[in-house]
Amino acid sequence: MTTATDYAAVLRDCVERTLQHHRHVCTSAATAQYWPAEPGQERPAVACGCGEVFDALPLSTSSASGGFAGPPTAEPSGALVATDPVQSVLALIDPTKVYGPAEVEEHILDCVSRLETGAVFERECILREHAAKTTYDVAYARAMVKVTGSSADMRKAEAFVETEAEYLEWQEAAMLVKAVKTTMHNLRSVLSGYQSVASSIRAAYQGTKNH
Repeated sequence: MTTATDYAAVLRDCVERTLQHHRHVCTSAATAQYWPAEPGQERPAVACGCGEVFDALPLSTSSASGGFAGPPTAEPSGALVATDPVQSVLALIDPTKVYGPAEVEEHILDCVSRLETGAVFERECILREHAAKTTYDVAYARAMVKVTGSSADMRKAEAFVETEAEYLEWQEAAMLVKAVKTTMHNLRSVLSGYQSVASSIRAAYQGTKNH
């Protein structure tokens, strides 16, 4: 079973191989980060601490720990399971207590996993909305053919009443799409925040080592 530590090792390996592939060598390479693909992007990216961003190489299928089967939320076949991205398996970090890089790393991996499976969930929601809209349009058109109201407004009202169930199904699907898009956007912001905290922790630890 793939653990968070295994996944972190694979991501770090991907970051290092990507920077080597692009022959990018600088003092900020130690703070380089793996960024999952966002809507409109064909592939994930690797961002160096200096600000340079590169297309990430594919994740390695093996690691020093003896093998990598994918992120914790992946099925053995590699197919991601559609999961509502709003749900996390981790408790929030208490800022009033001492915390370390391991806890922040767990939350980063949690965000990455939720973004990956959330993208599949978002796609299914979009397909559901399209199907619901199509069903409503067809039902409304058929209802309009049958109505006998004396005015245009009356005929529209009659057709709407006849297709109320289809309309509500469509609106529910559309609302879910908007909610998931908002959640995915917020989750990317949360991931960015955790990555910033992780960078700060690494800098602090590095400073301690130098002294």
